[in-house]
Amino acid sequence: MNKKDFLPYDLAIQFKELGFSQEADECFDGIYYYTMPNGSVEIGHVQHTDVKRLTKPVYAPLYQEAFGWLRQEYGLFCWVYPTIGLGNKETAKWTFDTTDFTATSFRFYTFDTYEEAEVACLVACIKILIEKVILNNKP
Repeated sequence: MNKKDFLPYDLAIQFKELGFSQEADECFDGIYYYTMPNGSVEIGHVQHTDVKRLTKPVYAPLYQEAFGWLRQEYGLFCWVYPTIGLGNKETAKWTFDTTDFTATSFRFYTFDTYEEAEVACLVACIKILIEKVILNNKP
């Protein structure tokens, strides 16, 4: 298990609050964040039989699971790509775009690494969903 392949804990919680879930069932083992007795948060492989015994378990989605969920559930497409320093990966900068095909939201920020841009893209998607879905569904 490579921890950097999974969303950070704070993003995993936000995705769970937006409806992303991976329920434990009789055939599912997964990677979960869970709270230790001392209050620290750990990440690790958890067998399906143990998930319900954890304190505050939060499924730890892979980045591709999060982006796939955004596409499937909300029609929100995202991509991260290099913008500056093409041809030289040492000087490359990264940015991202998002679209739902009704309105494109371009983000003209630059980041030093692909991973930073990927996290920023997911944070922007969460903000878009909060504005688009949650605020628009107020009674």
